[in-house]
Amino acid sequence: MNTKTCSKCRICGNEISQKVFLYDSGLCRSCSQKIRWSKIPKKSKKKCIDCESKVSFYAKRCKLCSNKERKNRPEEKLKARLKFLGKNNPKYIDGRTTKQYYCIDCGKEICMITGIYGGQKCLSCARTIHGLSNLPYTGEFTKKLKQQIKKRDNYKCQYCGMTQKEHFKKYGRNIEVHHIDYCPANCKEDNLIILCRKCNTTVNYNRDYYYAYFIYIMKENKRVIIQNR
Repeated sequence: MNTKTCSKCRICGNEISQKVFLYDSGLCRSCSQKIRWSKIPKKSKKKCIDCESKVSFYAKRCKLCSNKERKNRPEEKLKARLKFLGKNNPKYIDGRTTKQYYCIDCGKEICMITGIYGGQKCLSCARTIHGLSNLPYTGEFTKKLKQQIKKRDNYKCQYCGMTQKEHFKKYGRNIEVHHIDYCPANCKEDNLIILCRKCNTTVNYNRDYYYAYFIYIMKENKRVIIQNR
């Protein structure tokens, strides 16, 4: 079909291309715009919220009222902050507005996050417990060793029971191997256990409890293996 041949608009009768006539509702540009703008309500009907002057269809306030509101916003924020400063704060203790947290062992001041969610110990005291967890992995921690431990634990998380297939569907990676004493240099089979990604992150907090818990599990697993033999 020849697209250069002309046809007429359905409303005004002006000449338009046959391509526009077939695929664009058969209207010229001016007629199509008139129909679109006729569906939107008139702009003069809408008024400003504060001064009731005429504004556009999409605006709530006029320019003067909107500028005044922007200038008053920082003052409102300061007033809101002053309500919770000093003695007005519900956590006001001995001239301080925030509670101070200290290390359990050495008494050194620590941040709020380690005091509430962490082990309530500073970095120097936390590193001495269960080995140095920030050390790099040694050459003994190989893929073969990981595979042996996964077979031993039947490819299941020893805390929540998630399987290898469920872990791969959820996280897109294989199940992880955890060091019980939090020391990556100690790669003995008794010190390694399988955990999912979520459990491996939760285990980093409250380490004393999980250290004792996993040692108890390893002892029970040994008893079950001996009985089966």
